[in-house]
Amino acid sequence: MKVNWQGVFPAISTQFNEGGTINYESNARMLKELIRDGIDGIVALGTIGENASLSPEKKRSFIKHAVETVNGRVMPLLRLDTIPTPAQCIKFAEQILGRVSENVRMPRLPLLGEERTYVEQAIAQALETRIALDKYNID
Repeated sequence: MKVNWQGVFPAISTQFNEGGTINYESNARMLKELIRDGIDGIVALGTIGENASLSPEKKRSFIKHAVETVNGRVMPLLRLDTIPTPAQCIKFAEQILGRVSENVRMPRLPLLGEERTYVEQAIAQALETRIALDKYNID
C-alpha cells in the first residue's frame, strides 16, 4: 500500500508534569491546537517524544490518549521501532490501537530484503491494518 505523504506530520513532544508523570491535559491541548492549525497527521513518541525512555505501560497510555484526542481528524503514526520482536509489535499495537493506525514503523530487525518484507507483511496481516513500510533509519 502507498500512503499519500502530503501535508504536515509533526513529531509531537510529550508533555510532563513536574513529578515526571505524563500531563494528559497539556498534551490534549497541544494536539487540539495543532489540528486547529491544519496538520494532517501526528507522530506520537517520535525521536523527540521519549519513545525509548518510557515504559511500555506509559507508551500504551500516551498513544491511546493521543489517538482518542485526535479522534480520526488526523492520521496518527505509530512507532514500533523500540520494540524488539515482531510478536511483541503485534501485541503492543493490538493492546493500544487495534486497527486505527495508518502507519506502523517496524522494529529494527536484523533482516534484509525478502525476509524482512515477509516479517513486515506478517505484522500487517496480524493487525488487519493497512501498513506503510517506512524504511527510515538513523543508525
